[in-house]
Amino acid sequence: MAFQYTELSDVIRGDTMGVSLYIKDSTTSAPISVVGYTVTLTVKLSPDDTDLQAAAQVVRLLPDDAQAQAGQIALVVPADVTALFEPGNYWYDIQYAAPQGASVKTIAIGRFRVRSDITRSF
Repeated sequence: MAFQYTELSDVIRGDTMGVSLYIKDSTTSAPISVVGYTVTLTVKLSPDDTDLQAAAQVVRLLPDDAQAQAGQIALVVPADVTALFEPGNYWYDIQYAAPQGASVKTIAIGRFRVRSDITRSF
């Protein structure tokens, strides 16, 4: 599968941010199981920032369940993390590492905007 450039929907600071995608064979469009894969979502103000400078980084080991068997990857950036985002434009990418490090691949990359929140009592 080749990576996709995708502009994500705007995120309101302090809201839970979810990203979901499916991994499919580029020839047959059949789902590819991602059981046991480690998936990382990294959010940065600039693509040149180091991972230590990232605004957020979510790492998830995908379990042996129906979603992973069907090639579905779902990642969540919790509300308490997005509450720390300053309003503005951000870059993200999603990479996966196959079990035993067989391959590492960037599967999505793009941008999104963080907008100011109004209610901050949660």
